[in-house]
Amino acid sequence: MGFIVSGGQWDNTFRIIQVETGKLLISIGHHKDIVTCVSLTSNNTVLVTGSKDSTVMVWEDEKGISNGGLDRSRLILCGHSDEVTCVASDHLLDVVISSSLDRKCLIHNLKKGQYIRSILHPNGLPIHLMALAKSSEIVFYSENDLVMHVYSINGTKISSAYVSERLSCFIITPDSQFIVTGGDKKMITIRHLHNLEIVHQLPKMDYPIISLSISPEEFHLFAALSDGSLWTFSLISSHSVKQTIISSLENI
Repeated sequence: MGFIVSGGQWDNTFRIIQVETGKLLISIGHHKDIVTCVSLTSNNTVLVTGSKDSTVMVWEDEKGISNGGLDRSRLILCGHSDEVTCVASDHLLDVVISSSLDRKCLIHNLKKGQYIRSILHPNGLPIHLMALAKSSEIVFYSENDLVMHVYSINGTKISSAYVSERLSCFIITPDSQFIVTGGDKKMITIRHLHNLEIVHQLPKMDYPIISLSISPEEFHLFAALSDGSLWTFSLISSHSVKQTIISSLENI
């Protein structure tokens, strides 16, 4: 059964909705302000929520988070002093990463909620976007200076790049080799994760890109535009052989 987890509700709840029927499965409101971001572990058992109230909550149901067992949060993670902008979680790495307008990323243990370390924005700016690679690199971005930074989970800076546009979204590919970005320049850009060099850009679209996603089997790239349209790009060659993202997109 497919489901959608959404925040941004006026009553400070997050909701889980069944895709096939549109039925509301769960609506929970434990945060004291609007839920700004959510993250689901790849095994669908742990949900992480971040809020304008500056807290991060960890919810768990061993049977799957859509089964109605999320009546209370297992952990409440503190440490931010301003709105939480992004959360990322990985049950294999056993970490929760959160970013905030307070200019830092916090790393906590996923199982026990123990604080591990902080990564401060090198220029002291609010962090608006953040993502975690399966290989444990952390990427974050501030719209104040339009610069992306890559750090190791140990807090070591790996690279930075000026992206020359206001980004709305970015995602890291499942193999942790590339980062795909979209924003107000209306182009999808693929960069190497470690040095952030541009590998490929798709043709300019008609409207700004507001969201990106890659299907779990890595067969399709989805792009949502500001006009409400959804674009799908195939990552499969004409011979139905699975290719890398770059080799497939170069033919678009």
